[in-house]
Amino acid sequence: MASETTGGDAKRRRVEKEGAAAGGAELLNLAWVGEDRSGLEALKTSFEDALPFPHASLDNFVKDEAVLEKLQEEIMKDELFFPKENDLFSFMQTKDLAEKRAERPGAIKDFVDALYSREMRDILTELTGVQGLTDHFDLTSSVYTETNNLLCHDDELSSRRIAYILYLVPEDWSEADGGTLDLFTVDANKQPNGIMKRIVPKRNSLVFFEVSDRSYHQVAEVLKDKPRHSIGGWFHGPPVTTPSDWKPCSPEFGAVDTSLKAPTPVAPLESEGDAAMLAEWVAPIYLEKSTQKSVREQFEAESCIELHDFFVADKAKELRKALTESPASSWRSLGPYQKRHFDVLEAPESGALLAQWGSLLRSKAFASLIADLTSLSVNTVVAQIRRFACGNYSLVHDRTAADKAAIKEELDVFWTMVDKDDAWESEDDPTGGQVVYAVEGEEEPLVTVIPRGNMLAMVYRSDADSQAFVKYVNKRAPSPRFDAWLTYQGEFADDEGDEEKEEVEAEAKATESEVAKAASDAETSA
Repeated sequence: MASETTGGDAKRRRVEKEGAAAGGAELLNLAWVGEDRSGLEALKTSFEDALPFPHASLDNFVKDEAVLEKLQEEIMKDELFFPKENDLFSFMQTKDLAEKRAERPGAIKDFVDALYSREMRDILTELTGVQGLTDHFDLTSSVYTETNNLLCHDDELSSRRIAYILYLVPEDWSEADGGTLDLFTVDANKQPNGIMKRIVPKRNSLVFFEVSDRSYHQVAEVLKDKPRHSIGGWFHGPPVTTPSDWKPCSPEFGAVDTSLKAPTPVAPLESEGDAAMLAEWVAPIYLEKSTQKSVREQFEAESCIELHDFFVADKAKELRKALTESPASSWRSLGPYQKRHFDVLEAPESGALLAQWGSLLRSKAFASLIADLTSLSVNTVVAQIRRFACGNYSLVHDRTAADKAAIKEELDVFWTMVDKDDAWESEDDPTGGQVVYAVEGEEEPLVTVIPRGNMLAMVYRSDADSQAFVKYVNKRAPSPRFDAWLTYQGEFADDEGDEEKEEVEAEAKATESEVAKAASDAETSA
C-alpha cells in the first residue's frame, strides 16, 4: 500500500491550487457516498469497527475501466521502475508520480488531481475522523514480481496520516498468487505478534487505513509469475498520538513469542574433558596449530572468514538429521514481526545429540578454540539454534543511544546447515537466507555470507552502527535453513605481545636444543 512505497525516493509536492480545488467526481467513483450520505455513514462504521486496526476498501474506485487502463499504460510507458532491495523489501518502484506533472498533462496528472482534491480529502476526513489532511501528495507506483515482498512495518513517519493503495493487478488475481496485504495484531506492548487478516489484491479497488503505532502490515511474497502492479501513497496531516482505547485482538495466523530470553553466559566444563570433546566434534584440521595460525592471520586481515566442513562429517550428518526431525513442539516461533520471524530450538532432551552439541557451543573449550582461530579473547556468549523456513527472516532494527553505548566489540560465530548448497548459491534464482552485515546509511553491505552445509563463519564487529540480518527465505528454498548463532563479547588480545611471546619461546627452545647438543658432543668426546 502506501506502505508499499519506501518514502526514500518519493518527494512530497504541493498540488496546484486549481487541481486541489477541482473535484474527483468526474474520474473517481463516488456514487457509494449516496445522495443522503448513508453510504458514507455505513462505510465509516465499518472502518471504525475493522480489526486489527481501522481500514476499509472501495471497489471500482476509478469510474471508467478505460481511464484505469490508460493510467496504467501511461505509468508503464513513461515511468522508470527502480529496484528496491534491502532487509525489509524487494520490489520495483517509480519515483514520485506527480513529479513534473504540470509539464505533461495526461492520465497521471488527472488521477493525482482527483485523488488529492478537496472533495476527496473531505470525504476521507469524514470517513476516518482524521482532521487537517493537507494538499501535499506522496505517491509512487510499484511492481512486485515472483518472490518479491515487503515485510512487517507500521508506516509511521513524519506527517503520514492515511495510507492507501490502488490495485492494478490482473482481473484473475487470487490468493494463490500471493502478494496479499497482511494486517497484524499487536500484543499488550503494541508489538506485532501475528496476522489477523489477509486482503487479496483486486483490480481497481482502493484499500486505505489510518497510520498509527499499531498499523503493522506487510505485502506477502508473490508466489506466481504475475506482476502485482499498484499505486500507493499517503495523505498527510498533523501528527497525533494514538488513542489509548485501542482494541486488542488475537492473531489468526502465525502467532509468535515477542520476548527474547536473557543472554546465556559461557558455561564451564571440566578441564580434562575439553580436548576430548573438541576432538569428538571438530574436524581435526581445525585443531592443528598450523591451520589455526593460517585462519587467524586471514581473520585478522579481513575481520571475517568461512570455515568449510567444520564439524566431523559423521557428526554434521547426525546434526542435520536431528535438526530436521526435531518435533514441532521443540521449536518456538520468535518475534516481534517488525524485527524477526524465525524459530528457535527450546532446551532439547538431556543427553540427546542436540543437547550435547548445545553444551559444546556454550563451553569454555569451544570459546578457547574460537580464541585460537581469531586472537579474540572472549568472555560471554549469547547462543541460539535457529530454523529459517520459507517466510522467515530477521531485520535490522533501530538501536537507542544507550543500546549502542552498551555494545563494544562483538564476534559473531555461526554454523550453517542447508541441503543442496547449489540452490542457496544461485544468483539467477536466489532463495534468500544469506547473512548480511550492513551499516545504516550505506547502500553496499559490509559482508554477505551465503549459507552452506556444515560451514562455520566468523565476523568481527567493532562498530555499534553495523547490524546483521538474515534475508527473507523465499519459496525457492529447497528445505529449511538451520544455524547455530553465537555472539561473543570481549577484546582483541595484544597480537604484538603474542608474537613476541612466541619468539621468546622459540628462542628458548633453540637454546635448550643447543645446550643439549653441546652436552651430548662433550660426552662423546669424553
